[in-house]
Amino acid sequence: MRRLLNMKIIESRKILSLLPSVITTSSFGIEKDYNYFSLRTKLEILAVISGMKHVYYDAIQLPERDSSNSSSLIDPEDESILTPKQIFGLDVLRQLESLAPRMQLLVKRTNFPRINFLEATIVPSHIVAAHSRTILFGRVIWLYLKHKTEDLIEKVLKGNLWLGQVLGYPSCCVRWSASIRTRFLEGGYNYFISTNNNAEEWDVLNYLHSFKEHYPGSEIIRAEVDSNILETWNKYPFVPHWACPSCLNGESDTTAFQNEKFSELALAISSKFHDDIINESKKVVQELRKYYNESTKSD
Repeated sequence: MRRLLNMKIIESRKILSLLPSVITTSSFGIEKDYNYFSLRTKLEILAVISGMKHVYYDAIQLPERDSSNSSSLIDPEDESILTPKQIFGLDVLRQLESLAPRMQLLVKRTNFPRINFLEATIVPSHIVAAHSRTILFGRVIWLYLKHKTEDLIEKVLKGNLWLGQVLGYPSCCVRWSASIRTRFLEGGYNYFISTNNNAEEWDVLNYLHSFKEHYPGSEIIRAEVDSNILETWNKYPFVPHWACPSCLNGESDTTAFQNEKFSELALAISSKFHDDIINESKKVVQELRKYYNESTKSD
């Protein structure tokens, strides 16, 4: 068993050198490439190779097809209609697809799975269902080690399994993320209905599709989310998910346990890789806290 583990670590070191140097476009409001996100993404892929995770998921949003617009006939991957960030994101997906055989991973390309919400108390269930299916459009790739993982992916795509579950995130954190999305949805729905008395169902769906979780009062939820995200990176820099309040305040130790396992994997690959993740996470937290504080003052 130990010999097999050592072989996987050696293989992971080789794979690390093959992966693109910048592998994500995450910026969280600042137009700047943070090395932390690329390092953590690479660790997540290596966790799949080592058997710690079932699957790695990466996605890029693309221009949507609009039946009323002739430009909708253009291939959504046509670079002439894409932003530089979308072009870069697609290029990363293609690189990962081409590298999959060398990483001894299986690869599957799909559209976005539906977004998961908790049961809404304000929004009609059929509105929630329609919104969850249409809110995102783009390309997704899944990297996985075993053929049986394809069954899990299919369940996610059909809405029978939540994405966070197949990605191995703690159930408490998966539910917290869904609760946040539900609060944004209910707030946006309530705001639109209260200001548009004669709105048709199609108008509601169009608004929910375009409001980007911004409406009067949404900044309260946004501040809560931003705080949790930054505290996750500060306290648990190795995990790929956002920790819920229970994991951050110590009521649950699930995220702490996962952080320790990912930390051990990073250290086994190299002490530099491990330390770089910690140091880069501190840099991101410091800069984004400063950015958010300045944004709040300017508002």
